[in-house]
Amino acid sequence: MNFRYVSALSRGALVVMLGVLMTACSAPTPLPIPTLAQLATATATHIMTTIPPTATIRSTATPPPPTATNTRRPPTQTALPPTVTNTSTPPATPTLEIVATERPLQTIGAGSFPTPRLSPQPTNTATNSPTPVVTATPEVTSSAVPTVAPIGDASITYTNQVINVLREPALSAEIVRAVAGGDSLFLIGRAWNNEWYEVRLFDGTTGWVYGLYLVIWMTAERLAVTWQEPTRPPMAQVSGFGLGGHVMNMNADAFGIARSAGMTWIKVQHRYYHGETASSVAPLIASAHRAGFRLLLGIVGERGQVASIPNYNAAFAAFAAGAAAAGADAIEVWNEPNIDREWPRGFIHGGNYTQLLQAAYLAIKAAHPTTIVISAAPAPTGFFGPAGCGEGGCNDDIFLKQMAFAGAQNYVDCVGLHHNDGIVSPTQMSGDPRGNYPTYYLRGVISRVPFEFNSRPVCLTEVGYLSPQGYGSLPPNFGWAGSTTVAQQAQWLGEAVGVARSTGRVAIFIVWNIDFDVYTFEDPMAGYAIRRPGGSCPACDTLSAAMR
Repeated sequence: MNFRYVSALSRGALVVMLGVLMTACSAPTPLPIPTLAQLATATATHIMTTIPPTATIRSTATPPPPTATNTRRPPTQTALPPTVTNTSTPPATPTLEIVATERPLQTIGAGSFPTPRLSPQPTNTATNSPTPVVTATPEVTSSAVPTVAPIGDASITYTNQVINVLREPALSAEIVRAVAGGDSLFLIGRAWNNEWYEVRLFDGTTGWVYGLYLVIWMTAERLAVTWQEPTRPPMAQVSGFGLGGHVMNMNADAFGIARSAGMTWIKVQHRYYHGETASSVAPLIASAHRAGFRLLLGIVGERGQVASIPNYNAAFAAFAAGAAAAGADAIEVWNEPNIDREWPRGFIHGGNYTQLLQAAYLAIKAAHPTTIVISAAPAPTGFFGPAGCGEGGCNDDIFLKQMAFAGAQNYVDCVGLHHNDGIVSPTQMSGDPRGNYPTYYLRGVISRVPFEFNSRPVCLTEVGYLSPQGYGSLPPNFGWAGSTTVAQQAQWLGEAVGVARSTGRVAIFIVWNIDFDVYTFEDPMAGYAIRRPGGSCPACDTLSAAMR
């Protein structure tokens, strides 16, 4: 009993209550105190949701030995930035779909991270058309609902951590009060998607708490919806399966190889420098279209500029919007931001990247709503071990989870992934001589996408198998691929297309790569190319056969 409220009871009521308490205390066998687990199953009317209280995500996977690490991703990076604190995992019903009509929220309130949007949405059935089909979804509008009076029997408690009560239902909103775990509050409302709850403290202060921090002793549907769904921009729908290749040169030779492999997409990567305009990429887009290909443009900025230039995200977003207006069919926002090769040291966190992704997504949709926005594929690696992050960056699965906690699922049409360190057939899920770490296998990489992204398709923006045949010995850090032959490369690429299509979730598959001719100690990119020395392309036959 909370003695703060004794004064509100009549004396007669106190007498009755004391009598009941004395009778209970005189019982010969006291009732056992139920555990939280027992309370969770005691009745269908009590809802209890708990989450791990820590703010740092830990990976339970066993890291691969150092020699097995994909060393295109150098292992140097600091720990998580202190600005990102909330890593709760929202519950959602997993679904595997290629097309989703869920659309992103606008950011509510000031700050960095958007509100997670995890409620399942209606979907369409995917087709096996040669290339993805893109359409736009109409906007949805709504208005806020006034706060209602508190419901007295809705007292709650939650984890044993200090929890923030926020001004609005957004992780980035202003903090009203920090409350200790175990404190009781009153529920007075809920968000339209049941992810956030409006609460009243004992002193009359009101605010919002994320639902996963709460143990709710009532049926949530009894609460009035006091925060409605805001207006959202349109989302491109990605359906079918499209095959493409990453090119170094936009010329007739590269286009000819792509056609012979059955490709309908061309990917090119552009390095953006602050202040640049989209006129620099317009010729690339036009060249691909003249050759009969759809263009996936990967836009990667300078890592040194990301955290040092004021309003960098807005400038990058404006460039991406210009590329969309110029006709880019799909835009991948950055490349491998989970490692310090591509993202500034001391700033590597999925939440920080999501700020850039959100700005780019909203700008792209404002310029050309049907442009497909693909999140940056993280470097597939387990180098950072069970901790998940460390000097040099974060493991790909941890980074994707951080993105999900920051609401990235609201700002993507397709989730970007890479697979480029395989040395066995993609049809296998075991048998790699280095061990069975998931990133060694194509299906393993796909399985690392968090369930929060289940309403989004997957775009494999790099799939490649490294072979030194025709080039000489590999650098020591790439020695794991020393025995891979060109014949195996061709066979595995064809099998990888078959595996990707069989998942029913992959919408775009980009071969890494078609025509790169750089073979250096730092990065033997030419060893991944399907155009081999002398101009042959053994993989063209296996790829085109896989698309029939």
